[in-house]
Amino acid sequence: MNEIEKLMAKFPQLNYVFSKKMPKEFKGLCVGNVIYINANDNDTNAQKLVTLSEEIAHYETGVGDITEQEKVSDRKQENKARRLGSQRLVTLDQIISCWKKGFNTIEELAEELGVTPECIESAIESYRIKKGLSFHYKNYRIKFNSDTNIQIENQWVE
Repeated sequence: MNEIEKLMAKFPQLNYVFSKKMPKEFKGLCVGNVIYINANDNDTNAQKLVTLSEEIAHYETGVGDITEQEKVSDRKQENKARRLGSQRLVTLDQIISCWKKGFNTIEELAEELGVTPECIESAIESYRIKKGLSFHYKNYRIKFNSDTNIQIENQWVE
């Protein structure tokens, strides 16, 4: 079972449609309990996984039609779903695991986790907003100096 199938299995109440008939401006769309993924615009499994996670986040936050993005509240809901979707795919534990393996660029993290570099950047920005530039997590001190500069220090040397 690949990561897309694993994520879909966590939400069996949803129906999933991978369609080539979607309008170009949408990578994905959540309508009720149906998640549509644009099969034309999401070329790689990483792109499909990121779009799927974001659309599931739209389902979880359930705010109605925000496709026009004309209102500030619509853009806020879109950003919230993007943050939730990226945090689901890029956890702090996974960032630490990548650091332990010696991965230290956005591209290396994205490849290791099977997501897009944009997803990594979104997750880092979300954690930065939520926790600050420098914080303790488990036995680690994590510093998000920028999207491309992450410092992790083990506070308890084993």
